[in-house]
Amino acid sequence: MTLRKQLSLILVLFIGIVNAQDFSIKQFKHIEGFTDYVYKGTFSPYGNYFAVTTGDNTVVLYNGRFEKVWSFQGEPSSKSGAVAFSPDEKYMAISELRTSSDVVILRLSDLKLVQEFSNVHTNYINALAFNNYGTSLVSCCSDSTMVLWVLKNGLFEQVQKIKAHKGSVTNIAFTPDGKFLVSTGRDKSIRVWEQKNNKLVEVSDLKSENETTCLTFEPGNKYMYGGSDYCLVTWQRKDNTLTQIQKKKLEHSGEPDAIAMSPDANYVATSAYRSPVKFYKREGEQLNEFYTLLTPHKDMVFGVSFSPDGRYFVTASRDQSFIVWEITGVEPSEKVRVQQYLEAPFSEAQKRVMASPAFPEIIAHLDPKLTMPREEFETTAQYFERRKKLKAHTLMVIQQETEKLYGAIPKGQEVIVKLEDIGRYNADEKTYEVYFMGTSATVKIEVENARELKTSWKNATIICTKAKDKNGVSSQYSNFRLVSGEKQYSVSLRENPYGSIDQKYGNTKISIISPKLTGNRSVSVAQENMDLKGRVDDQVGIKQFYVNNDESKIDSAGGFQKTLKLTNGENMITLRAINRLNMSAEENFSVMHQSVTAEVKSSPGSKDSTRRNFALLFASENYTDFSALVNPINDAKTVAAELNKYYGYQTELVENATQEQVINKIREYATLTYGEYDNLFIFFAGHGLYDDVFKEGYIVTNDSKKNDQSRSSYISHSNLRTMINNIPCKHVFLTMDVCFGGTFDPLIAMSGSRAGDEYSEISKEKFIERKLKYKTRKYITSGGKEYVPDGRSGEHSPFARKFIEALRTYGGSDGILTLAEIVTFVEKVTPQPRAGEFGSNEPGSDFLFIVK
Repeated sequence: MTLRKQLSLILVLFIGIVNAQDFSIKQFKHIEGFTDYVYKGTFSPYGNYFAVTTGDNTVVLYNGRFEKVWSFQGEPSSKSGAVAFSPDEKYMAISELRTSSDVVILRLSDLKLVQEFSNVHTNYINALAFNNYGTSLVSCCSDSTMVLWVLKNGLFEQVQKIKAHKGSVTNIAFTPDGKFLVSTGRDKSIRVWEQKNNKLVEVSDLKSENETTCLTFEPGNKYMYGGSDYCLVTWQRKDNTLTQIQKKKLEHSGEPDAIAMSPDANYVATSAYRSPVKFYKREGEQLNEFYTLLTPHKDMVFGVSFSPDGRYFVTASRDQSFIVWEITGVEPSEKVRVQQYLEAPFSEAQKRVMASPAFPEIIAHLDPKLTMPREEFETTAQYFERRKKLKAHTLMVIQQETEKLYGAIPKGQEVIVKLEDIGRYNADEKTYEVYFMGTSATVKIEVENARELKTSWKNATIICTKAKDKNGVSSQYSNFRLVSGEKQYSVSLRENPYGSIDQKYGNTKISIISPKLTGNRSVSVAQENMDLKGRVDDQVGIKQFYVNNDESKIDSAGGFQKTLKLTNGENMITLRAINRLNMSAEENFSVMHQSVTAEVKSSPGSKDSTRRNFALLFASENYTDFSALVNPINDAKTVAAELNKYYGYQTELVENATQEQVINKIREYATLTYGEYDNLFIFFAGHGLYDDVFKEGYIVTNDSKKNDQSRSSYISHSNLRTMINNIPCKHVFLTMDVCFGGTFDPLIAMSGSRAGDEYSEISKEKFIERKLKYKTRKYITSGGKEYVPDGRSGEHSPFARKFIEALRTYGGSDGILTLAEIVTFVEKVTPQPRAGEFGSNEPGSDFLFIVK
């Protein structure tokens, strides 16, 4: 490699981004490990799939995140075949899957091969093409023939085989409007075909000076581009006529092997033998070269392709790899753009509408005031409100066209469509699978009625109720029923063919790692600044992420981290993710915050005291290696509710925590600032363990391992004592409803009880002040060195039941509940609970629950 090439390669690899006007490109993912050359890469119409074929006759299918979902290798000597996706992404056609002359149909919903055609041609199949509506499939071959298949009753049937060229038929492509098919051959001719009555009829024959090695159409129907004689040729199209208007000499060292048009029709990319990939910008009728991509491929690039959303560009190479490049400055295709407006994936029925002649009508009826890009003076709230209106308007237009396409008949507030087909009857579940509007559904029906339906289904219909959506623009279709004669049966849908304003893009998921939320999507946080951490997962990638309308960054793995400043009281947090298709997902939760940094302004027992009470509760029921429990979370929730409602505690419940989450949460509380008279109650409920060798008790966390002889995946009682003892809160009380909890204190020292009249001679305020002078480190556990019962589901554990009973005495007439009083409630539980002190506890201390 020359020095110049090395420097160019370094520039691409390490700088990664090269700009030409508004266009930029950088390497995103390099996928290697194939055993032969990667010939071509093909995106599905909405970018939900990507497929490559390789030189050892292997087809590999990826999802929109380039994760492999299916692969198949046929006879290696057949080399690489061709693939094509139907416009509704329902099927993928594959050639040479088993032999060099077969064509198979893969159903993408369940990745099943549903049709196989053997000996279709007598030589290698060069290309496959679906028409724009998915109703026809054409293959072309080196044996000079083309074969036409037509979709009938859900299956493709071969209807025609014709000799299309003199010699090999090298390329085929349907025009964007679906009216014509263009084919090229080794005979240097370009022929245009029209499909009439399920037959391909030649309507024009354009002679060329050289063979056209590759071709593509501009989405706007005006131009066709092809590679020929070291040139990039532009033809202007008018109906079935092609007129050459530009022949641009290329600097390739060979004939162009592949050509790709960007989804916004602004750019054309080409690859050729032992030459770099070239990009051309379309300016009117002319194509002008503006950028050369020097890839890190170790051999020639065979194929190039743009993703329909304008996000990716792919190069496939003879070096047994392909590279995914991330691009900016390329807009999505019109169909993807409409899907972005809808903010949800299309139903099967809607995909067919988008692939039908009605598509231009849909574009024409969209409100341009709603579809314009966000402008600089528009606030985030205004933009989201406009997007909401655009979504409703788009859905309305598509719903109207869906009704037309499927011949839906309005009848009052109902809509009626014909049943298309029925599947097999499931006698065990008493259900029939039925088909209508391109989707399937399940009907609950008794055997005798099912027998009747089998013979009369062609006269059956599907009826649903149609009503205006809450937005007053689109419609809601619900209550689907199958009507056969005088009988009606409820229908369970796989998907609503008409769509819904409330539908979400199922592949977008926002996960909140910290803070740990309770079941009611809330959390109590003591500190003013809260660290928010989580991740966003989406099949097509996230474009924007907002926290309370403030745009926030996410890393390459989808992670996000942000520090939020809380106000006293309830804080509502809204997370909103928008993916590359402009589909959005939203998560909401509330954070209750009360400051703990205030100084004590008066005596702790007085009504205007600023004493704060905090409760941190850990409850685990689900474990990786240990058996599940039924009561801990319910126990902890009940304790938290009592403390919050009657004792004024700010509570935080952490459910099914891992070892790291427990330690991090205790560390978080250890970083807070506490007042002189503040109280901290810590509660554990779940599994516990005692090691006879180490003579140590342990808290079992969600990720603790049974076969962990070192006990490094547990939290030892000695470590727990150290961590809790070092929390700078003067008054701490630990309660553990776990097995072997009594081993928390090796001495198992019982504290004394308080006589009923111990403070009868002094005031309540004086008693509280006297007790809270001393540092408190007290604990109570549900047993000693033994297992403790979990109890019956929904009825609390025996220990928790008695502990809750103690809380519900509300301290009797004085409103003060002491540890000694709690012990009198729990001490008769079997096994016997243990109580005592630990760490830097001072004589004379107590932990007081004071009714608010």
